[in-house]
Amino acid sequence: MIFQTFIRCLGHIIEKGRIIPINRSIEFASKFPDIITDKTQLQRFLGSLNYISAFIKDLAKDIAILYERLKKNPKAWTDSHTDAVKRIKQKVNNLPCLTLANPTWANIVETDASDIRYGGILKQCYPIDKQEYLVQFYSGEEQSTSDIEVNMEEIEDFLAKLKEITEESSVRINDKGKDKA
Repeated sequence: MIFQTFIRCLGHIIEKGRIIPINRSIEFASKFPDIITDKTQLQRFLGSLNYISAFIKDLAKDIAILYERLKKNPKAWTDSHTDAVKRIKQKVNNLPCLTLANPTWANIVETDASDIRYGGILKQCYPIDKQEYLVQFYSGEEQSTSDIEVNMEEIEDFLAKLKEITEESSVRINDKGKDKA
């Protein structure tokens, strides 16, 4: 392994500080039809997104309607379901490269919330040129609470999931583009 310039690990290629999903992960999702009425096939499609979920912005928003189809006695497949599958496949075909987290760089956490879900982005700032690099996307659902409580809960939840990265360096939190700390 002398002079090796990249490694393959858990469905990703790690090279020069970047994380890129392997083509198989990307191609697998695109092989599914736009209309997935079979429950098992839908489960496989949603499962195929696990390896690349950190690369996809607003994934929870896109898959929420599809998870409804996995419940007992689901409603019939509609154009909204088809649109969600198409959106996901489009995002899968245009995945960004992620950067390996550097514990010495400052962290930037950007969050946003609505009545039904929240999301976050972890970026890091290179100390020399102050350029921001994308490390990970996170999205999930929230409970119905006041806006202030939601913002604090989403920030705490996102930071808890990223504790290993953010623990040793400074963190700046942006909410909907507004600097919070």
